[in-house]
Amino acid sequence: RKREVSVLESIAGADGDSKFARVLSSPDFMTRQKGLEALNLYLKSKSSISEEDMQKIWKGLFYCFWHSDKPQYQLDLAQQLSKTIHILQKETAFSYFSEFILTMRREWKGIDRQRLDKYLLIIRCFFHEMFALIKKEDWNAELLERYMSFLTTRLFLPSDFVHSLGIIYHVFDLYVPELIKVIGEDPIPEETGIPLFMPLVKAATVLEESGLKRIKTSVFDAIIESFTNIEDDAEEEETEEEEDEEESEKEKKSDSDSEEGESDESDEQKETSMEMAAERKPLPFQNVDFALLAKLINEEATKKGVLRKNRIALQAVAHVYASIGEDEDDDEEEEDDEDEEGKNEKQEEGQEGIESMDDDEDEDEDEDESED
Repeated sequence: RKREVSVLESIAGADGDSKFARVLSSPDFMTRQKGLEALNLYLKSKSSISEEDMQKIWKGLFYCFWHSDKPQYQLDLAQQLSKTIHILQKETAFSYFSEFILTMRREWKGIDRQRLDKYLLIIRCFFHEMFALIKKEDWNAELLERYMSFLTTRLFLPSDFVHSLGIIYHVFDLYVPELIKVIGEDPIPEETGIPLFMPLVKAATVLEESGLKRIKTSVFDAIIESFTNIEDDAEEEETEEEEDEEESEKEKKSDSDSEEGESDESDEQKETSMEMAAERKPLPFQNVDFALLAKLINEEATKKGVLRKNRIALQAVAHVYASIGEDEDDDEEEEDDEDEEGKNEKQEEGQEGIESMDDDEDEDEDEDESED
């Protein structure tokens, strides 16, 4: 009896991995599932894959995702494909991500309106996992530079004429929100902020007016808003607390003074706990050197070939970021001054304590003399 050959076995002997493309793009669901399982095993076993072979693999994956119909399955498949980057070796992972972006750019014009949303979803998932991969490597400078350099030269400032402006605009929209999700409660290191944002700054040097508005709102303004969101949330909580206090005061007018005192104490405890919680919550970009970022933005804006409208827009952003950098410096100086004042106060208290001890000793000596 003829033995049934598994998908992985049949692919392993295929020239240029073209069999993957046929299996993954099959209209049959079970065939595609077997192809995905075989693909994971195949990719995990490779330390590197040629650009040609990865291009054929992603051609199949593109149409594998094309055939996904139900919303929940689309989400599951998008997450499955994007999370694959974590189980691959470094070189294969980079090739996997980079070819995904290049495939999206090549196939973008052929995506119809009915399928557009799910491809926007998978792009978001891949950027989230790309940030997560770099964070898992402790924001490794070399790895970060490699991914950011690719985004700059092959997505934002490509040398080809492939029309994919829709992807670029979508990346502008998702970049900061997905980055903040990945950062979580551990702010990015100081040396990481500049490489993360410079590809977007360079993209802004060549954008048309609509693109400048998009990147300003979605990226540059969103970074600033990340500093004010916590303050706004604290203010909203304070207003809610004040409203609750007013209602409770109206209801408790007939209560005794002791009960009012207890309610005041509980309100004070709530306010202090709320303030402490707001203070504990870290800001995702609090370690970024905005003064240096503003300087680099000005340098990009004044380069030869940058149009006047782009230069004006970038210089306006640089001015705002420079002011943030100055505020941070002022805060640091105030903290230093407070520390110095605290030290001086402690020294004064210590000196006063020593003097009081000397006075006590003198008084004791006077008393001894008077007794004698």
